[in-house]
Amino acid sequence: MGFFNKLFGGASAKPAQAESEGKSAAPGSLLGKIKADEQRWNVTTLTNADPHYELGDILIAHSDRDFYVDFPEDLKPAVLAKNPNFVFHHDKSFDGFHYYSDIPMRSGIYDLVERIDKHRVLAAQEWLEEANGEYINRRRWGVLHINPYGTKGRAGHNALELQMYETDEFTHRVFRSIFRELQAGDPDMLKMKTATEVNRYNAFLTDIKMHTWVTVPSAQGEQLVFGQRGKLDVTLCDELSDADRIEGTLKFSFANWLTRCLAKELGINQDVLSGLEGNIKGYDLFLDKSDYTIGLTAGISLDQGRAAVVEPLASQGRVVPCTKPELGRMMQQGMMATGEYALQALAARNGIDLR
Repeated sequence: MGFFNKLFGGASAKPAQAESEGKSAAPGSLLGKIKADEQRWNVTTLTNADPHYELGDILIAHSDRDFYVDFPEDLKPAVLAKNPNFVFHHDKSFDGFHYYSDIPMRSGIYDLVERIDKHRVLAAQEWLEEANGEYINRRRWGVLHINPYGTKGRAGHNALELQMYETDEFTHRVFRSIFRELQAGDPDMLKMKTATEVNRYNAFLTDIKMHTWVTVPSAQGEQLVFGQRGKLDVTLCDELSDADRIEGTLKFSFANWLTRCLAKELGINQDVLSGLEGNIKGYDLFLDKSDYTIGLTAGISLDQGRAAVVEPLASQGRVVPCTKPELGRMMQQGMMATGEYALQALAARNGIDLR
C-alpha cells in the first residue's frame, strides 16, 4: 500500500478510534509524540482521529445562534462614507441579549464587557485607517461548541460535531483586538488543553479554517502537493463560507468546503472535482494559539484523471514524492507553523517520523 493511501481513500482502511479528550494519543506512538511536541508549533490538538474521520463522521451545523458587536455610533458616518451599504448589527450575545453578561462568567474574563467597549472603538479606528481597506462587514462563522465525540455520543468512535454561530467581520476584529491585549499577559485561555475547556472561550472563536493536503498518483508513487503562503504550507487553507451551507438545512457540507477551496486555489471550476467525496478524510482539530483560530486538517486524493490540475505547482517544485527524505527536504526549506504541524501529524499516521 502506497504512502498515505490508507489515509486518502484506501478502500480497505477502517477508521480506528478517535483520539480526543478522555482518550489522548498514546504517548509512545508517533502521533502521541507529535501531540507532546505541539508547543513547537504553538498549537493545541483538540481531537486526533486515528487514522481519520470519514465524511459521515463530521457534522458541521448552524446552532441558530448569532453573536455581534456593533460599530461605535460616532464612527458609523465615517464608515458609511467609505461604503454606503455597510451593514451594521446591534450588540447581541449568545443568550439573545445585548448585555454580554453570559460570556464573562463562562470565560472567567470578568472585565470582558469593559474590554468589548474599549476594543470596539480601537477596532473601528484601525479599520478606518487602513490604506487599502475593504469596508464590507461580511458574514463569518464562529465555533460555538466543539463536541469531540460527535453525535455518536461516546468515546472510542471517530466522530466530531461542530456547532457554528453567525457573526460578522467587525465582531471578528473586535475579539482579535481583545485577544492581542490578553495575549501579552499569558492568559488562562492559552493554557486550555481540551475541547471542553476551549468551548468556554467561544466568543473568541470567530474563525475556523480547513488545512488541507492534496495527494496525486504518479509512476513513482504518491506525491504530496505543497502550498505557498510566504513559506511552504498545506496545499490549501481557507475558511468556512455561506457557500458551504446545504440548502434547506442548518448543516454545512464538509466536502463542498474542501473542494470549493481547492478549486479556488488551483483556479479551476469546482465541477472538475465532483465525485471525489470518498477520497476526502478529516484528521485533527486544533487551536492555533497565535490568533485563537480553530483549524481542521484534512486530505483529498486526486485520481489519475484529475492529477493534471496540479501540474502548474509541480513546475514550481511543490509536488514531491511522499517519502521521508523528500518531505524532510521540503520541511528544511521552512514552513508555516501550522503547515509543519499538519505535515508531521499526517506523516506520523503512516509511520513516518519527520521530527
